[in-house]
Amino acid sequence: MRQTGGATFQVAADLGLHGVTRPVTVDFERTGTANDPRGALRVDFTGRATTNRRDWTVNGAGGLVGERVTRYFDVAAIRRP
Repeated sequence: MRQTGGATFQVAADLGLHGVTRPVTVDFERTGTANDPRGALRVDFTGRATTNRRDWTVNGAGGLVGERVTRYFDVAAIRRP
């Protein structure tokens, strides 16, 4: 994970689909920080990554599906008390 400034981060990982694995970078932004009801610190993030489905040899349904796919993430990191 690499902090890109302020409350934004980039996370690099490998995404595997249909037997093909490619690197993907997800851009995350911290959206909130608070203590949960048990007193543990909770940090919330949202993220997204756009890829081209053809990079994973995923074909569309007769041209009705676009090549670019955007994946959205909502993540909560909770520190153990």
